[in-house]
Amino acid sequence: MNSQRYNGNARLGEHYNRYSNREVTPWNQNDIGHFSEEMRDDIKWSIKQEPGSGYREWVDYINANSGDRDTGKYPNPNEYVVTLPHEIRNISSVELVHGIIPDKNNVTREPFLLLHVQEFEDVMISSNKAVSDAFAMLLMNSPVVTGYFINVYHKVHEKLVKYFKTPKASLTKLTIKITDRNGDLFDFGGTSSDYDNNFTFKVTRIEKDTGKLQNRVIL
Repeated sequence: MNSQRYNGNARLGEHYNRYSNREVTPWNQNDIGHFSEEMRDDIKWSIKQEPGSGYREWVDYINANSGDRDTGKYPNPNEYVVTLPHEIRNISSVELVHGIIPDKNNVTREPFLLLHVQEFEDVMISSNKAVSDAFAMLLMNSPVVTGYFINVYHKVHEKLVKYFKTPKASLTKLTIKITDRNGDLFDFGGTSSDYDNNFTFKVTRIEKDTGKLQNRVIL
């Protein structure tokens, strides 16, 4: 007995080796259909294995008002930057849904103005570079009261939607310019609130939708 070393493997023999050397193949999401309902309820999912995962669309409306600009950096309301209160991510499309401009400096004599948004480019194709660089054309309705404000004629821009083939990862600000048809900044003739403009954008973003989450271990 003293001359024979104790060997658990030898004692258990082939039964030990059979279980200790067993190769375990982890299940994957495609195996779910073969599980009973009770088994599926007991599974601890990793977030990557969560069944029913997909994407859903969410809509935000962004308002840009020249009155919110830093007047030290942007004294004129025809060019300004608006910082958003929080970051918007994974943007799939954006469109202009409403616009208001001041009825100042004979603006109604212009055939149209151009709205430029630096963060959203290449919306229109045109032989006119100023138009192709713009986000939208602004045609004006008749002012309700001459000399105050004008609603932008929405039927011109309502079909102009900027779609991103690859979702825009992040948006934290809007850089706005209003120009004439030649691409020159339009001078509304003043810097007070009487000369402010206002634009509302519909932004569609996508987020992962995991549906009903099961109990899971985060890997």
